Amino acid sequence: MGEYAPLIQGEIEGFKIGLTSDLILWEHIRSFDYSKHTGEWLVGYGVGFEKSQNIRQQIKNISKEETFENNIKASLFLQNRIYNYGDFHKELKIYLQNISKWNEIRIQKEVIENTKKLLSQEKLQRSLNHIYNYYKENYALVTQMHFYVLLKKLSDLRHSKQQKKITSEEYLSIKLKIQNEFEDWLVNTM
Repeated sequence: MGEYAPLIQGEIEGFKIGLTSDLILWEHIRSFDYSKHTGEWLVGYGVGFEKSQNIRQQIKNISKEETFENNIKASLFLQNRIYNYGDFHKELKIYLQNISKWNEIRIQKEVIENTKKLLSQEKLQRSLNHIYNYYKENYALVTQMHFYVLLKKLSDLRHSKQQKKITSEEYLSIKLKIQNEFEDWLVNTM
């Protein structure tokens, strides 16, 4: 997320904590070190905490017990992926309306075929993006969160190569492992 005024920074932090906690605000802030934060930050923290508690309850009411924790993690994943905090709340509202799709892993046959075609052309990044965008467009937020790991691995690998932390041979070997992991993912989505 970007740079914000203390009020918004507090709200962002309060949102993260409130979403992952069953405690009420009063129980949570009893252990706070107030000397580290300004009044504006504290007010924002309270607002964010309360907002996220409402969203936590919405997620709890809609989710199955076995998917609840992953749905909470996916909400935090979404928050980390969206740079503008205001945009995050708009996106989260849309995703909450489609929460029944969050854990969907199945991919249409046509999308898989197009992805395999990209892989055969040695376009790993484009094929990963193709599937990631499919999950994003279909509001499969939990699946998107799990799939993002593959994108991150490739990104980190490229960064290591650019920084000359690994050799070209190591790069190709690790890239092949990522591609194999991706191909296994595709097989499991059919």
